[in-house]
Amino acid sequence: AASDGAVPLLRMFPDAGDAPGVDPARVPRPERGRRVLSAYEAHASQSIVAYEVPTPKDVAFHDYLEALEAAGFGATQPDLAQGGTAHIGLFQRGGQSVVVVSEDAEVGSRIVISTL
Repeated sequence: AASDGAVPLLRMFPDAGDAPGVDPARVPRPERGRRVLSAYEAHASQSIVAYEVPTPKDVAFHDYLEALEAAGFGATQPDLAQGGTAHIGLFQRGGQSVVVVSEDAEVGSRIVISTL
């Protein structure tokens, strides 16, 4: 992998506030989520974004599923992991696909959203 510019690691992972980057286009942001990672290629639809949320993974996944449904996404695979150590779901709206993973984190949980 390569970068066109500097890679300021200390700025990329701040202790508070959002990490630099962008939220996925036309995809809801997890309620009370703090962006901790944003990776994307300019002019491409694929991205991966991670958020820390203050609720347990089960609650965070359920709440985010409701937000996706309210935004018009349907569950193709609502929970591939079936509630094990993580929740993993595949959702679609039109030609847009989103993979969502909810897992326990140090405080609350982490929601990772990958757009395809």
